Amino acid sequence: LAPFTHTIHPMAAAATETEVTTCRIMSPDDANPAGNVHGGTIMRMIESAGYVAAMRHLHSQKDSSGSHPSCRVAVTHRLEHMDFLKPIYIGNLAKLQANVIFVKNASLLVEVIVKAEDLTKASESLCNKAYVWYLSMEKSKEGEDEEKTKLRFPKGENWRKSASTPGLPKSSTHNDKFSQMYAKMYAEREKLKQQVGHGLDDLKSANAMEDEKAETVSEEGGGKKEKEAPCGEGNGKSPDVSASTLTQVMLPSDCGEFHIVYGGTLMKLMDNASGMVAVRHCRSNVVTACVDALDFISPVALGTVVCVNAKATFASSRSLEVVVTVTAETFGQDTAKICVQGTYTFVSLGKDGRVQALPAISPGTTQEKKAYAEGQKRYLKRRELRNKQRKRKS
Repeated sequence: LAPFTHTIHPMAAAATETEVTTCRIMSPDDANPAGNVHGGTIMRMIESAGYVAAMRHLHSQKDSSGSHPSCRVAVTHRLEHMDFLKPIYIGNLAKLQANVIFVKNASLLVEVIVKAEDLTKASESLCNKAYVWYLSMEKSKEGEDEEKTKLRFPKGENWRKSASTPGLPKSSTHNDKFSQMYAKMYAEREKLKQQVGHGLDDLKSANAMEDEKAETVSEEGGGKKEKEAPCGEGNGKSPDVSASTLTQVMLPSDCGEFHIVYGGTLMKLMDNASGMVAVRHCRSNVVTACVDALDFISPVALGTVVCVNAKATFASSRSLEVVVTVTAETFGQDTAKICVQGTYTFVSLGKDGRVQALPAISPGTTQEKKAYAEGQKRYLKRRELRNKQRKRKS
C-alpha cells in the first residue's frame, strides 16, 4: 500500500501512555533440544508486544464525539533487520519493553527491547533491539468507492488506510533517522511488490524460463564453457538437500480479533522452516544469528492454508543464509499469493556451545547461482556494517 498524506490529530499521544512491558519465564516448549530459545519464539513475543503498543497508541485519543475510536486496527507491516545479540535459555526471564517512537501518515514504528534475566545469578543481558512497523487500518464507509478500499477482512468488512492517526511530540516525529527508515521501507516494499505482484505461478514460470534459457545458451556454446563455480562449490552441499516446506492451516489461536493472523505467528513459522534447513545443512545445533527485513506484503486470514518454503542460498565459513517465502491459499481459489518474504541467518554450534565451521553450498541451477551471488552481497554488507560498529565502540 502506497503512503498518502492525511491529517494528524492536534493532540499528540504521550509516549508513556502506549508503553508496554511484558515478561515471561522461558519453558522447554520455547527452546530447542540444546536449551536455546528459538529465534521465532522471541520474534513472536516481540511482535505481540509491538502490536499492543501500536493498538494502545491508535486508541489513545478520543474522537469528536468524546469516545475512543473502535474501528482502527494495527496490521504488521515490516520487521527491520534485527540481530540476536545474546541467547536466551530455558529458565531465563524474558523481559520486553515496547513503545511507539515514530508516526508518519498511517505508519507506526514500534521499538521493542528484549532482555533476559538469569534468576539464579541475578544478572541481566540485552538480547534484542527490534523495530517493527505497523499500518493503521480503519473500516471503509458505506457506499465508498471500491477502489479506495485497500483490504477486505475475513469478517466481511472492507478496510483501508486510516485517514488520521494520533501523532507524537515533534521531538519524536521529526527524527531524521526514522524518516529515512520510512522512505527506505516503502521504496523496498514497492520493488518487492512488483517482483511478486504477478502471483506465485507466474514467478515460478519466469524462473523456469530463465533456467531453460541458460541451458540453451550452454548447449549452443558447444559445451565449451564450464559452469563457473562460486566459493565452496565442488565439495559443498546442494540447496535442494536441505530445502524445507512447512504447511499449516491458520486457526483461531493464530489470529486476532479481526480474524487476521498475527505477524508474530508467521515469523515463528518462518523461523521453524528455516531452522530445519539449517539443521539439515549443518547437522548440528544451530541458532538464529540475525534476520533481514521481513516485509508483510498482504495479510493472512483465518482458515488460510499457509505454505512456508525455505531454502539455503549462501554459506560463509561460519554462517548460513536461508531465504523464506510464505504463500497463502484461500479456499475456493486456485492460485496462491506470496504474503511474506525474508532472510534468516544461522550459525552452527559445536558441543562446547561455540560457533563452528559449517559446510559450503554448491548451487546448481541458474536461479541457485543467482541467489548465491545475492546472498554473498548481503553477507559482505552485514560484515562491513559489523566492522563499522566495532570501530565505533572501540
